[in-house]
Amino acid sequence: MISVRKIVKKFKRGRETVTALKGIDLDITPGEFIVLLGPSGAGKTTLLNIIGGMDMPDHGSLEMNGESVLNTDMTKYRRNNVGFIFSEFYLIPTLSAYENVLLPQLWIGKSDPIYIRKLFSYVELDQRLHHFPKELSGGEMQRVAIARSLVNHPQIVLADEPTANLDTRTRDLIVNLFARLTEEQSIAILLATHDHSIAQSGDRTVRLSEGRIIA
Repeated sequence: MISVRKIVKKFKRGRETVTALKGIDLDITPGEFIVLLGPSGAGKTTLLNIIGGMDMPDHGSLEMNGESVLNTDMTKYRRNNVGFIFSEFYLIPTLSAYENVLLPQLWIGKSDPIYIRKLFSYVELDQRLHHFPKELSGGEMQRVAIARSLVNHPQIVLADEPTANLDTRTRDLIVNLFARLTEEQSIAILLATHDHSIAQSGDRTVRLSEGRIIA
């Protein structure tokens, strides 16, 4: 269980102070697929960054399994609990698909080739392990990025506009894969998007507008 309470985040823009998040409350349970829906500037990325330990709020609390996350070792928190997926795939072009997925394990001094091969099978890329990013389609690169987000067994995956650069067919494939992940592996997924066609794909839709949850 991830619990967000009364999260406020402010940014300085010249002499102006902009409040990006205005008292956000949100609970995320294991195996839940939540679609965070809102227009550009609603605060979606800011909220994902705080839940993922990439940024700190000005006020509020963040707990995982009943324990406070803020003011702890955020690098350790991210490494042990969180997977990230972005609209840009951020694959290293000089590494094969397999090596891109392996990399997060190497950062923690680990290597589990059997599990990595299972992940490639899960995202239906068994025949692409040794291909380089330039040899993959956009959908294939995003599936490599999904495998990479799972390699360290996270409790939650945060996906920031992961289908923005994909065609409709590939978008639907990725969204269906997210639904399978939550159902079969009990991983929580929080997917931020402005695409209303995705809204009904999750277990729950949370609508964000001007830094507030409106539904």
